[in-house]
Amino acid sequence: MKRLLYFTKISPFPPIQGERIRALNILRILDNFCRVDGFVTNKDSINFSKYYSEYGFKNTRFYKLEDSKPFYKEIPSCFKKDKNYINKMLAKIQKHNYDLAMIDYGWLGHYINFFKKNDIDVVYDTHNFQSLLVKQAIGNGILSSFYALLNYPFKYLHERLYFNKSDFLLSVSKRDISKYENFIDEKKLVLLPNFVFLEDYGVSKPLDDRDFYICMIGNFNIFQNRQGFLWFYNNVWSKVKKDLDFLLVGKGSKRFLNEFEYMKKDNIKATGKVESVLDYVKNSIAVIVPLLHGSGTRFKILEAFAMNTPVISTSKGAEGLETTHSKNILISDHAENFAKNIQMLAEKESYRYKLSRNARALLQKKYCAKANAPILKKLVKGKL
Repeated sequence: MKRLLYFTKISPFPPIQGERIRALNILRILDNFCRVDGFVTNKDSINFSKYYSEYGFKNTRFYKLEDSKPFYKEIPSCFKKDKNYINKMLAKIQKHNYDLAMIDYGWLGHYINFFKKNDIDVVYDTHNFQSLLVKQAIGNGILSSFYALLNYPFKYLHERLYFNKSDFLLSVSKRDISKYENFIDEKKLVLLPNFVFLEDYGVSKPLDDRDFYICMIGNFNIFQNRQGFLWFYNNVWSKVKKDLDFLLVGKGSKRFLNEFEYMKKDNIKATGKVESVLDYVKNSIAVIVPLLHGSGTRFKILEAFAMNTPVISTSKGAEGLETTHSKNILISDHAENFAKNIQMLAEKESYRYKLSRNARALLQKKYCAKANAPILKKLVKGKL
């Protein structure tokens, strides 16, 4: 069995956001044919052992690397290696012969040479084209703009200094690959889309037995979701008949809605942070993804597909996924059409069933674990 060292800035547990879900699902596949030692640097206090049995890990163990860096040290840490991280990983490297190192999430490209010096090939997993995402925050609020202006040049430089030093770089979409081709050897680029384990989502509630609301899922502390919803409320929602309720689901949603108290009279509610968004998606007649900014692909769409819940999105929201408008998703960038799509789904149960069936078929073909496990298996066995 191959041995792999996994290095990341975010814990896969609990899997409550897209980046954590991707990390967890990749590790669940790797666990079938690798012994994995995972080193996690994020600040969360997590009892890893309680998740091993829940997700069926038999060959994977995680180790915490303390990360207490204040905000102002984040930029230097994109270029300067942490001696504590190095020493703890080196102790494992001296004990075991690793076939591969996988770096996942965060600005950790400067550690590639450390692994290469220890004769370990490196796979770098990207969740999106991160410097572009940072750049998009400019002009979207004072704090977001300040953070973006400060960080963008360094993120841009980091990608170009280090990413091409990896043996393979994983990307979630063909669109992101086309951007990486500008500065990375195309032979190193591997498409590994976001994917889900279908068995995680159980039996879906029939569409004719659901509560009469639509929902938007996300972290409402980040500008993409805030700006997307504000566009939706200001341009779309007033055009939709008000016998339909709207629910914001996720971290920061209550506080965000409280900033706009007047919206509550328009059938809009918020849950705040929840342990799982799945029940809200399962009970809704549709999920909307009205994003104007972003990179990578959206797990919220894949999860909706897995629960047979129709999706209405902007082009940016559905970007990177090989969906087809009116076949397995409804896509519109214009307020009038977006509202019409919502109204059509609300009124036509048969159309909801058609979209959800086709979306599920797409998921099974391209975006489930079974379809993507062979990519990781070939990568680990050196057959790509």
